[in-house]
Amino acid sequence: MPDHGITLQREHPWLAVLQAEAPELRELMLSIHDPRPPGAASLVIGNGFLQSAPRLANMRLSGVEMSWHLTSSINLRSLKLDYPSVTTFNHTLADIVQSLRCMPMLECLHLRYAIPDEDDEEDEEDEDDDVLGGGAPVSLPRLRVLFIGDIEGCCLSLWSSLDLAPGCSIYLEIDRLSADDDVQLTSLIRAHLLLQEGYSYRHICVGDEIQEDDVVRFSAHTTLETIQRTSRRDHKHTYTTEQGPLFSICFQALGRTAVILPLLALFPQVVVETLSLSLHHYSLRDHSLSIVRQFPAVRELEVVGVKDDGYEHTFAEQFSWLFANRLSPRSPDAIRTHGAERYLPYLRMLRLSNFEFSEFSHLTGRKLREDLSCAFGRRKAAGLSNPVLKVTHSGLKASWVGMWEKWVAVERGHGCWRINEGAESDEGEGEKSDGENSE
Repeated sequence: MPDHGITLQREHPWLAVLQAEAPELRELMLSIHDPRPPGAASLVIGNGFLQSAPRLANMRLSGVEMSWHLTSSINLRSLKLDYPSVTTFNHTLADIVQSLRCMPMLECLHLRYAIPDEDDEEDEEDEDDDVLGGGAPVSLPRLRVLFIGDIEGCCLSLWSSLDLAPGCSIYLEIDRLSADDDVQLTSLIRAHLLLQEGYSYRHICVGDEIQEDDVVRFSAHTTLETIQRTSRRDHKHTYTTEQGPLFSICFQALGRTAVILPLLALFPQVVVETLSLSLHHYSLRDHSLSIVRQFPAVRELEVVGVKDDGYEHTFAEQFSWLFANRLSPRSPDAIRTHGAERYLPYLRMLRLSNFEFSEFSHLTGRKLREDLSCAFGRRKAAGLSNPVLKVTHSGLKASWVGMWEKWVAVERGHGCWRINEGAESDEGEGEKSDGENSE
């Protein structure tokens, strides 16, 4: 049977196919976009079909249920399930765990809204014992990508039931976590990091460019290549089983955004070389200084100047104030008093994106461009090296660049545009310098 990529509309014309044997099938992709009509039976990929397809390596189901009652091993390498509209399941979390024992060859496991809720009345210890059925955690030695997206902490229960290889990348997209889940999440990340002594998470990204109240989002990468494939905008990640391991964590914190600090503290500070911040919501911005100071050895710092209509200060304004007054010493004596580690002494590149440098800062009483000059001047006076300044997706005047170049080298990056010297604002003036539209 050839590979199938099928979109089912209301009726299930391929139901007969899924009840037949498929000894040559290698890849199966099924997707239902419309709700099931009243009275129609749901389409389920049954055990018999899976057992009859020994060559089946890749299976992706969207809106199509899978029977989680396997009793013998199958050879799946990649399993991706997406059940956004399913609210009633014919299986339990324990069934999922037991069936995963029958998938020893699995390299990629992607479950989105595919895990049934557990009984809220069970305490966490009893719940985990029930999930494992009194047995050992499920060993998936070949797994390189684990993606779990769901409503609540059932994601953590599934993760805790798995024995993963050190090179496995972890993606968590959880709608909400309660305070009771914080300890388990911390414990799971710490335990996985202990397995990965040979890997260094050198690149940290925190935040999102879209407005989401009290959402904690961060990713930690062992290689730069995976950063662009870990989306911070539409949550649609692109991954491969050959990539360097990473963590990508996102959840609604329900007013507990400070939980991000102990989570980031799990990653060794001295190895983190690049840090990217795009803090939209004010509840995360309140922790921005603490986040930066957790990584004193950072060599490259990226700041995205996102806005929040419900907060009087932009993140660009807040960071400019922090850089001039907290991350740069006010005088050389500050170095002797507090130590150089407070002031990013190893910083070699500062990337600023979506900054309006003509913006007046109510925090400092200066324009943002002047805050930058102040920071560079203070670092120079204190004997600290200044980073290269790279600006992207922002308007620039030649006079501003000239002012900064007294202290630092300046690079114009993608999406910058020139502003006429006579213009008072950097909005709607001048022309693009590289033919690109700003974002």
